[in-house]
Amino acid sequence: MPVNAVRNFPATRYFSWALIVFLAAFVVLPSSKAVNNIYYIFFALPALLLLVAGRWSGATPSLLSALLAAMFSWLLISGLYVDGHVSKDLLYVGIFCLAVYLWVDPGIFDSALLRRSLFWGLVLYVLASVAIYFFSGDYVPGQRVVELPNRLAGSILTSMLIVCFLGLLLPLLLARMSYVELVLAILSAFLVIGFILQSRSGLVGMLVVLAVVFGCFGYKAAWLKRLLLLMLAVAMAGLFVWLLKSSAVAAELLTREDSGRFELWREYWLAWQSCGWFFGCGFTIEDSVIIRENYEIYHPHNIFLTFGFYGGLSTLTLFLLTACCALVVSWRRRDPWFGYLLLALIMLMFDGGSPLGSPDELWLLVWLPIMMIAARERVSIMRDRPDHRIIENQGVQY
Repeated sequence: MPVNAVRNFPATRYFSWALIVFLAAFVVLPSSKAVNNIYYIFFALPALLLLVAGRWSGATPSLLSALLAAMFSWLLISGLYVDGHVSKDLLYVGIFCLAVYLWVDPGIFDSALLRRSLFWGLVLYVLASVAIYFFSGDYVPGQRVVELPNRLAGSILTSMLIVCFLGLLLPLLLARMSYVELVLAILSAFLVIGFILQSRSGLVGMLVVLAVVFGCFGYKAAWLKRLLLLMLAVAMAGLFVWLLKSSAVAAELLTREDSGRFELWREYWLAWQSCGWFFGCGFTIEDSVIIRENYEIYHPHNIFLTFGFYGGLSTLTLFLLTACCALVVSWRRRDPWFGYLLLALIMLMFDGGSPLGSPDELWLLVWLPIMMIAARERVSIMRDRPDHRIIENQGVQY
């Protein structure tokens, strides 16, 4: 590609649409390889060309961008020290984060149509998958769907994404007082997560969503309205207890033999200690632990323990600072990605692997919200610059 073509390339428009295509690929395409190819061809390669051409001048100094730079720099340094080489997965993640930060328009997710499409599209994907399994004789109502047909296959991470997309949609529904759609969205999410996917991590996220909804309706409400909300909450709690006692699905959620979280966390804690507290075991290590005598687990099922085990206390500290800073920035700016990131971090305390890998759901749960928050902050800082209008008039795109 000629140099002038790269310099005049409409990066913001291109990468905003490329991100939407990348998100859709998880539902539409059948395999990890297909999604990876979408990322390499339509995301990574154009980003590399723009970076080589010097199209990173849109970066702005802020505490969040400084923490992100420090975290990825430290991951690079510690990877060289512990593993002796730079992980290609770290490069993939770094390019994705840079592209989202520099060239994706954060305002594109302000679209009501896009937010609704993300949530309802994912719900319909699960329902359509179940319908296919049912008519082919592979599904019986009440049975847990462990694997979905396309790239977005895992039931647990799919449930987390449903909750997060609901968290992204929630401020819009509350602001527009779309209460019918709000009730339908919550009931649909509970149906898909609790009855079909049967994900306990997803249900934890839904309980947080319910608490937020009740809090929003009860805030500054009259005493009678608060009393009605309290009665509704008590009734829902009673219904939940009844389901636990009488529903086979609820009993399965509580007694399923894949829990053992405390034993699992203890084993990974001891493994982290044996590798060294500061640097951890390295992100390229392939390790597993055995719990309950014969149950092999391949990752810590906790995002914070994951960063500690693989990257050490140093990496964990930098990630905690970055995530907390992103939450503070998004809260102050009333950014809807605040709820998305908070819900993701809460649910990932109980499940999920390393977010430093090839393109997967953890990119969407961890890096996407953090970088969208950073991108919105970047755009806001640039608009406050006195020379911003001059730059716009000259047609320079970042």
